[in-house]
Amino acid sequence: MEFFNKVNLKQFKTLKYITENVQDDHIMCKINCELRSDKIDTPFYLDTEVSISHCTGTYNKGILHAMDVFKHHRMYNITENKYNEIKDIIESTFTQDNSHIKTELSEKSDIIKIEVMEVSDLKEIFNQYQEFFDIIDELA
Repeated sequence: MEFFNKVNLKQFKTLKYITENVQDDHIMCKINCELRSDKIDTPFYLDTEVSISHCTGTYNKGILHAMDVFKHHRMYNITENKYNEIKDIIESTFTQDNSHIKTELSEKSDIIKIEVMEVSDLKEIFNQYQEFFDIIDELA
């Protein structure tokens, strides 16, 4: 466990590395980011969850076998300035409709849910939203 005290895992750099080195075209990837400003004790915070599952095949429209490959959840207490910076990027970046992305934007909460089933789609998401992912990784 001493190793983890010396390492600060960058969620999206790790996810991108896995994506670039996967041997199969079919994976299930879920990315959830929630930016909130409503708690009294920690007024500005960000929750991120990333998971990758691999399916070995399908049979009669069902999954034969699924395996969790990577799962990571991180919670950040952030400053008001960082909160406003991330909120501005979310509101300017995630305005386009995308079949893989669902957004719920409100005054106190911004929620982004990304779900892809192909490596090529995930690579496209990384290219399109790289600035957003980099800002979150810089928080770690």
